[in-house]
Amino acid sequence: MTNSAEVHEALRKIDEQVAMSQHRAQLMQDLAVQIEAIHVEVTSPGGEMTVHVDANGRLIDIDLTSRAMALEPSRVRTLLLDSLDEAYEEATRRSVALASAAFGPDAPTVAGLRENAERYRPQLKREEDEQ
Repeated sequence: MTNSAEVHEALRKIDEQVAMSQHRAQLMQDLAVQIEAIHVEVTSPGGEMTVHVDANGRLIDIDLTSRAMALEPSRVRTLLLDSLDEAYEEATRRSVALASAAFGPDAPTVAGLRENAERYRPQLKREEDEQ
């Protein structure tokens, strides 16, 4: 190969790498928008309440029915915590599914989402934990 051909080949490879990097960056931006749009609703088994959480499992809203008002406060608390826990799990599952679809199930991005979901899992204090 001539010096000129080697330079052209090196430049072609650099162009390919830049294009791949730009594509991956766009995938990451798209993924971030999709994950940010995740909103999960979970209704308690008896229909006493529905919790609404964002992609990070943070409580956005809660709808209570008259059934909830008839319960003992400790039961309402348990239903709320159970619903929040379930909603967090669902938000995590959706985020991981989106990342897996974009990058493949074994991608570092997917592993990072799973690790962060566990690391930042809300520490919901249960009454039985306090005894």
